[in-house]
Amino acid sequence: MAEQRKQALGDFLVSAPLYTQVVLTDLRRPGDGLINMPRRITRYCGNEKCRAELQWFHDTPGGYGEQSHPGSIQSATYKCPNCSAEFRAWYFWTVVDGKIAAMKVGQLPQLEVPLAKDLEKALGKHADLWKKGMRSRHHGYGIGALAYFRRIVEGATGNLLNLLANAMQAAGEEPTAVEAVRALITAKAPFDKKMEQAARMIPRTLRPGGANPFQTMFDVVSGGLHGDTDEECCELVDALSQSIVLIVGQLNEHIEARKAYGDAVANVERLRARRTE
Repeated sequence: MAEQRKQALGDFLVSAPLYTQVVLTDLRRPGDGLINMPRRITRYCGNEKCRAELQWFHDTPGGYGEQSHPGSIQSATYKCPNCSAEFRAWYFWTVVDGKIAAMKVGQLPQLEVPLAKDLEKALGKHADLWKKGMRSRHHGYGIGALAYFRRIVEGATGNLLNLLANAMQAAGEEPTAVEAVRALITAKAPFDKKMEQAARMIPRTLRPGGANPFQTMFDVVSGGLHGDTDEECCELVDALSQSIVLIVGQLNEHIEARKAYGDAVANVERLRARRTE
């Protein structure tokens, strides 16, 4: 059994590709033929009332926590705490080499590919490719999904570099460093080379947890991380998508925080000026 894909049970129910065997990292071999389902899962709700990631609660008929008969298809149902929308996943599990391996075989509603506003803005016209790529990934077509995400990285490189330059400017980085990033946007160089340069240029203050998402993107698109099977390519798609989300989220958050700080300082200065008049 290939063990490249490993997930916690809750994440597996929400995001695992269909028809792909996954080792459940938070479960050991059950001694009584039963495994406990998570009481809550974190899942995006696309209902107009919600439009947010929420903690959905377990609502499987028959009571919480029991799933028996390894090898048979079973289901788990969860409800949104806000609007009571239902999410249901069908799957089966078995024990291999003392570990629990599971495969998701269906879900309702079908996979949603929600995009946060800042991510959709950063991707621009490539947002549709993101949705197509994630749908392919969800159905286990990793090779096809990776092709979509390579196109996204190639097409959206300029947008990501512009975002990086804006964040560096907001952070007070040296103007020469900011201009070097801006010059890279229009430079006549392959996108993978631009990613490599960006990985070197991004300051440590803009690296979430010390991670360098531009480096991950360069490694994937340049072939530094290989994927020959659909399963391996799904892992590369996950790495690319997480890197893009990190870049957009971290840099936008930094820009907004700096802007909010600047606005707050300006307000204080205005109040101080009034009192001294």
